[in-house]
Amino acid sequence: MKADEQKRITETTGTLEKEYKQVKALIAVMIGVLILAVIMLVLKYYIPVFLLLFAAVILQIFVIRPRSKHYTAACNEKNILLTAGKRIGAESVREKGSDGLTEDLIRKADLLPADNIKSGISFFEGIEGRYRTGKVSAADIVLTETFFMKPDGKGRKHVFQNCGCWTHIELKEEIPYDFRMFHDNAIPAPIQKAFYEEKQDLKLVKASNFGLPKEIYVYTKNDTLPTDKLALRFLDLQKYTPGSVAMSVRGNMVDVYIKDRFLGAAVSLKNAPTEQSLLLDPYPELKWILELTDEIVRSCSGDRSILS
Repeated sequence: MKADEQKRITETTGTLEKEYKQVKALIAVMIGVLILAVIMLVLKYYIPVFLLLFAAVILQIFVIRPRSKHYTAACNEKNILLTAGKRIGAESVREKGSDGLTEDLIRKADLLPADNIKSGISFFEGIEGRYRTGKVSAADIVLTETFFMKPDGKGRKHVFQNCGCWTHIELKEEIPYDFRMFHDNAIPAPIQKAFYEEKQDLKLVKASNFGLPKEIYVYTKNDTLPTDKLALRFLDLQKYTPGSVAMSVRGNMVDVYIKDRFLGAAVSLKNAPTEQSLLLDPYPELKWILELTDEIVRSCSGDRSILS
């Protein structure tokens, strides 16, 4: 690590540590106010009890909560920029996704279903930057889908929220691929079946054609399928991550979604921030995804049709 980079990390850690101590001090003040309120209650001084409880509520709502929220957001931002963001040269973290990843792009990927309403797709922390294969955008998202267990819209209505991280890569040039590949756990079976039955231009192909296990599904739109090496690269990613992977490749667009994996990590007030915690990568899968796009570009000369 370069000296200037180490200095920047040390300064960032110091700034966050100061903010952490301020939040902890405010919490200690509120606890002190509550203890004093209990003492007043025991002594039967009811008016001071009311005033102290009112002060504690005001302190929590208007001081501690905003400070805690700001501290959590700052920790997440620095953590993401020092890890996943660094891989693509991201300069900032946005709270509601990124300019390069939109609801329209997610729907056009024809990969995962979401209700066709405003709240069908929700965006959270997002970054964007560049990699040697093209422009990269990534964001934590929630896809909301309403479905029925019985056909023809009968039976009890269920609402499923698919949460994870979506990475979108816009390649520098068009490639001949147009396929979808995903692990069975990425989409619940009833939703998966209904969604892909509507996509009549997507044809299901046996995963065993690529040496993949039965838990992996492969659909193609133009009968052009990935090479075995590319398919096994996808499987390597699936084996590496504790989440469930889904991938759409079409034209110059590559979309990779990993269920139950996120850019934003949980921030605890139990422990002060350290350099180690800021450098702990919450989404190491991004490295695998970027290398997967390398393989996609390399394999174009060897793409083939095996629908027979």
